[in-house]
Amino acid sequence: MILWKIKYTNNINGSWDVQTLTDSELGTFGAGANPNIAIESNGKAHIFYRGDDGFREIHHAENNSYGGTQWHYEHITNFSWYTCYGLSNISKNGDIHLITNGSSDFQSRNVSYYFIRRSGSTKWSLPTSVTNSDGEVNSFILDINNKAHITWAETSKWFFTGNAYYANNKAGDWIFHQIPIDTLNSRRDIIRIRQEKPKMMMIFIN
Repeated sequence: MILWKIKYTNNINGSWDVQTLTDSELGTFGAGANPNIAIESNGKAHIFYRGDDGFREIHHAENNSYGGTQWHYEHITNFSWYTCYGLSNISKNGDIHLITNGSSDFQSRNVSYYFIRRSGSTKWSLPTSVTNSDGEVNSFILDINNKAHITWAETSKWFFTGNAYYANNKAGDWIFHQIPIDTLNSRRDIIRIRQEKPKMMMIFIN
């Protein structure tokens, strides 16, 4: 039986040095880990992935410096029985922002949550639901004011409905907008969002 592990590499010394995160727990289905990496301005890496130690939730590994080999691990609970993946960003002031996607009751209802860990802290905020219907977040950015913007595909019992939405927390609470486009096809990963100040733009496949 193969037990999969996360691997990390950097070229700080001019060549690619690969590290194996020996304490990463992926179970026997490593391909489902969907790792995501965010980098602090000082080079510290934050890796988020779907861990599996008998309970699937988002695991977080961070090292101690740019290229550092000492890793700290934690599990981030998001009240989803089955967590699929996380999307992360780090703001200029060092705050870490995280979106998680998962199913609340054995893959029959998709839910997404937003967390923030303030610069200098080791504590995560309580999770905030970021969709006003069942859905799966597929794009996540921070604007120049460190506010979060997301797009998500609406689902019903794990199936894509064809509706797509955009939301942001610029006013504090999350504000939702349905994207006024024709019904999308069956793919969930079709929307991408980008900001070129002060405008917000999206691309999608239809």
